[in-house]
Amino acid sequence: MGWQVEAGNHEGTDLGGLIVALAVDSPGHLSEAPWRVALYLHERVGQPGRRARAIFSGAAGGHPARLATHIGEVVW
Repeated sequence: MGWQVEAGNHEGTDLGGLIVALAVDSPGHLSEAPWRVALYLHERVGQPGRRARAIFSGAAGGHPARLATHIGEVVW
């Protein structure tokens, strides 16, 4: 899965232009088996990267939080 944030912020941190990809490995049916995922962030690091981790790992809620219910392991 991949996202390109055109404009937006999280808790005051500008996330515009951030590119994020989530690679998913599932040993069985995607809706039943726990996923092993790797989160890839655009080379831009620092505060935007930390905010993106919170968002795209599901920790900040929203749609990614629904996906996070399937995650068994996150590989950084």
